[in-house]
Amino acid sequence: QLGLAGSFLLAGFAPNAWVFALALALQGLLGGTFAASNAYLSTVVSGAALTRSLNLMQWSARAALVAAPAGLGLLMTIESPLELYRYLAGLPLVAALLIARLQPAHPHEASAKRVTHAKGGALEASASQIYAAQFAFVFATVLTFPYFVPFTQTGAEPASLAMAGLLFGIPHLVYLLCAMPLSRYLGQGHLLVTLSSSFLLIAGALVAQALFPTLAGLTAGRIAMGLGMTLGFISLHALIAAVVTHENAGCTFGWFESNAKWGAVGAGLIAGTAVQAFDLRAPFFIGAFTLFACGTYLAGVAFHRLRLRNS
Repeated sequence: QLGLAGSFLLAGFAPNAWVFALALALQGLLGGTFAASNAYLSTVVSGAALTRSLNLMQWSARAALVAAPAGLGLLMTIESPLELYRYLAGLPLVAALLIARLQPAHPHEASAKRVTHAKGGALEASASQIYAAQFAFVFATVLTFPYFVPFTQTGAEPASLAMAGLLFGIPHLVYLLCAMPLSRYLGQGHLLVTLSSSFLLIAGALVAQALFPTLAGLTAGRIAMGLGMTLGFISLHALIAAVVTHENAGCTFGWFESNAKWGAVGAGLIAGTAVQAFDLRAPFFIGAFTLFACGTYLAGVAFHRLRLRNS
């Protein structure tokens, strides 16, 4: 957090583009706080409590995605974007003060977590399967982000910029509204079935948005996409919580965070290439195909495990 504050200040006082680029690079290098936060949580809670904590972490991230564009857009009418970096440096400083007040996990708590984990029974998915599912999930959902606003303005009923922004934010709003209530009932079992269902739901939502780019069609598609993302995050968090132990928490969450970032990077590259080669609908179809294939595979794995359990 202190490194982030310093990089924000460097960006705010950057005398030229090179220094500004260095500040942005430092923000990326020092921005592993999400993975570090998840790793800390795994040292103080486990099992269902860790799953709920991960859902809350994702909730806070989605809330920031909804609030930040509106808030910064308003502030940019008052101050220059460069000066805003100086004020934003205060946020990680506040976070650092809050972190300093956190209590470290005690050894007996960690021991209890290992016992609980050992008694949890067979895992529903291996770490490599979860990595692949997370990559596909991030890749397919982020794939449509860069060109969604232009896409909404090319249909038979072009949307205004304000409406396009609202449509873009609908999946995040759905997650904010539904994640906590649904996490009370989901994420306790049949995780692969839930994850497979979420992938197939998002795949259908992406195809619907590509084929029906009207206001009604896009609204319905974005709501369905939000529900699918909610189910996906809840089940992924539960699967991740099942493979995390006190000893491997930092490494495991670091790998998952890096895996998600690579999915987002790959999505940006593929989206740009696909739009240039085809049209603005291409990212939707590529994302739908990716999730359909992955969802079908996960459904097959879940069915196979069910047959083995019943045999």
